Amino acid sequence: MKNLLKDNFTLFKECGKTLVIFELIYKVVAVAVGYPLFLLLFKLSFKIVGIKYLTNGYIARYFTNPFIIAMLVLLVFLAAIYNFFEKCCMSAAIEAGVVGKRIGIYDMFYAGMHNFRSKFKLHNTSMVLYEIFLFPFSNIIILGLVMVNLKFPEYITRVFGNKNIMYLVILLVCFVLFALAIREIFTPNYLIYGSENVKDAYKRSASLLRRRTLRTIMLVLFWNVMIMVAVGALFLVISLIVIGGSLLLNFTRAGMAIYLTVIKGFKNIITFILVLISTPASYLVISSMFFRYRREIGRVWRVSENTQEVIDNPVYLKTPVKAGIVAGAVISGIMICVYIFVGTARNPFDKVELLKVPEISAHRGSSGLAPENTMSAFKQALYDLADYVELDVHLTSNNVVVVMHDSNLKRTTGVNKNIWQVSYDRIKELDAGSWFSADFAGEQVPTLEEVIKEIGPLVKLNIEIKYNKREKGLTEAVVDIIERNRFEDRCIVTSSDYSVLAEVKKLNSDIKTGYVLSAAYGAYYSISYVDVISINYSFVNKALVDSVHRYGKELYVWTVNAPSIVKSLANMGVDNIITDNPVMAREAVYSRYTGKELINILDYVFSLNGY
Repeated sequence: MKNLLKDNFTLFKECGKTLVIFELIYKVVAVAVGYPLFLLLFKLSFKIVGIKYLTNGYIARYFTNPFIIAMLVLLVFLAAIYNFFEKCCMSAAIEAGVVGKRIGIYDMFYAGMHNFRSKFKLHNTSMVLYEIFLFPFSNIIILGLVMVNLKFPEYITRVFGNKNIMYLVILLVCFVLFALAIREIFTPNYLIYGSENVKDAYKRSASLLRRRTLRTIMLVLFWNVMIMVAVGALFLVISLIVIGGSLLLNFTRAGMAIYLTVIKGFKNIITFILVLISTPASYLVISSMFFRYRREIGRVWRVSENTQEVIDNPVYLKTPVKAGIVAGAVISGIMICVYIFVGTARNPFDKVELLKVPEISAHRGSSGLAPENTMSAFKQALYDLADYVELDVHLTSNNVVVVMHDSNLKRTTGVNKNIWQVSYDRIKELDAGSWFSADFAGEQVPTLEEVIKEIGPLVKLNIEIKYNKREKGLTEAVVDIIERNRFEDRCIVTSSDYSVLAEVKKLNSDIKTGYVLSAAYGAYYSISYVDVISINYSFVNKALVDSVHRYGKELYVWTVNAPSIVKSLANMGVDNIITDNPVMAREAVYSRYTGKELINILDYVFSLNGY
């Protein structure tokens, strides 16, 4: 084991720089081209299956559709080819590193092309199966991180008792399958370095592994444990920074919400990075074992005359300048075409319940800590990590759109006048804060334009039009303000009056609209001109959530102020939770991705500091 580890570090020292540069180029091009193409296929799959929102109840229907099966087979096949070509290129640099020599990126790529053309023949296509089978089972920790980032349906976790047992069972199954598949671990090496077909490469892999199986399994496990230790260390550092920063900056009220949000993002980023580097890292480890084992049985390290040419005569394998220019032009052309085609396409993952995390809306701002619908409440919502600020608008006598819930000024300003009867010059002189607390004396009634300009760049807005017949022109004025500030992509316009939403869509179809309902009855989820159904949470159940999603609409729920209800609604798959307490709601939503023990520790830490 000690010698194998030493070989790994020595080999990386010799060829690591070349491999890192190659991987950066290779992965950037792959993500730039592959991701938009994947989004196109994913969006197309919704149309073919005939769904507008992939709820957990539709998962079986989606993945049993013949087109989806064919698409998945194609994607897996392409991913396997992608991995095999990557290994063909890496093999040139690794083999050079074994004898203490180095090659350039062009040489590495050109040798990889040569290896790929000579080995990827029709009779060797079964190599794809080896690529598919070995990757997840030799990267168990990465597979675990991917699973932790998903919120599985309750009916699945219920089978296992709880999600921790489910994760453990899946990881154990993967480990058992890996142990069974270990005999094929050197098949890619033998195929690339000398064998003419996969069958021969597999036999030679099994022969080389004889009496070395346990040692190989232990090294692969050690590699996974090292990943776990590194991720754990990063997790600890990030935790200390976030907790310490929250306490130092006196953000203890939102400390737990900040921590849970950052950790969820950290998990996503780490998982993405590990998925990108897992193939080259694991192949480097496996190749190091391959050359060590061959030396142990008295074989020469070199088994490929082709790769030997790369080491002895790099000039021979340099990519011709013209070929490099043509290849670069082709890749650039593909990327440009792809991005032009999908540049305006909406990301479809917001229509997948399994990947969806509910957003949090501050009801009239953080109205529990500041007077509702004022700039103070909206700014507090920013500190409380709200994704949206929900506000209400009316039209003054001189056609200025102001932010206020009631049509009458009395409750919040003490003046018994209707808004449509008063000019904005008079309204801006009123005190909209003293009714809440003397600390907010002198708080003004803001205009919609002021709110968009001041907090719009930092948070999205849910603009509810409180329409009545005396405020003619309100809808048109709201749309005009949104358009002048180019705010279409950062807001939703809602109303309990359906005619208002129809007018908004006719004025600008790009503005998202939401129908506000006080009760659930009728076929409201299938109506036109509506993108979102906004309803009182007491009427919401899983069947209603799925019905709304089935028609491609989102579901917002209001006004939720209890953590247990927030968590229950999040588990049902609602898209947005409107609350007077955004901090509480965020904690409840994101705590679903964290163990109870850690939540208890965080609660204790922040409670010591007055939270």
